[in-house]
Amino acid sequence: MTLEGTFRPDFNTADADVDPLQVNSRFRVFYPERRPFFLEGMELLGITGAQRQFFSRAVQDPLYGVKASGQSSWASWTVLNAKDQEGGLILGANGASGVDALPTRDTAAAARFKLDERGSGVSLVGTDKLLLGGPAGSGGQSGGVYWDQYLGSQFHFIGSGVRSVTHLPKADSAARSEDGSATSLRLDWNTRHWFASASQQATSPGLTLVSGFTDLQGYRQTNASFGWQGNWNEGRLSQANASLRWRNFNGGMAVPSIRALVWTPMSRQPDAGPGA
Repeated sequence: MTLEGTFRPDFNTADADVDPLQVNSRFRVFYPERRPFFLEGMELLGITGAQRQFFSRAVQDPLYGVKASGQSSWASWTVLNAKDQEGGLILGANGASGVDALPTRDTAAAARFKLDERGSGVSLVGTDKLLLGGPAGSGGQSGGVYWDQYLGSQFHFIGSGVRSVTHLPKADSAARSEDGSATSLRLDWNTRHWFASASQQATSPGLTLVSGFTDLQGYRQTNASFGWQGNWNEGRLSQANASLRWRNFNGGMAVPSIRALVWTPMSRQPDAGPGA
């Protein structure tokens, strides 16, 4: 068991963000976490399914932070609590009004239960962001289930489901409640030479993760791929695969695509002898 804490941390020593190249992208810009307190031991809270349920950068300017974690032979867990002095800015970005100068109290907890020796497991994640000094009950909560299961030696199943409820104050002093969900399913098949995968991801229009990161709202995406690969001729690699992909954003246009690839790079030259 490990217990960590910080008070008025100075994150000016953390590496600066590097702006990613964005060219006509419909997705929000994602900046990875670089602050040491939110990097260590955050594997359980950082798990990602259809959406990133807890995003530590949603805690922008913590006054304090407390983190506890533990591990046994069959389970591991993590709990985080922090007071964010600029948490109102996060809520304002999600549609709240007049809360920019208010702090929030953020709590997140996760537990993973081991199912077998191959690495299968079930994870539970919960988050809570409460606005301090604003209308009663302002903030948001979410709960998620993540299932990672190996089925024999060839199949791997990954699934997740997240449910979120928010109560955000509006300009007319009334709090508007919204709820939404996100689900994802993926099945992979692998043998010595053949591989295939199929996945589906969906996010409802009302999903707001005030402690997480939502790429898109109200969309469904389906992916499928099938291929073959092998090695021969002294280490040369030839690979062929074909994939069919659909995307459907907000009930709009679906875009199918087919891709085929054959790759045979140059073989490695033999090492020169001692007299070379």
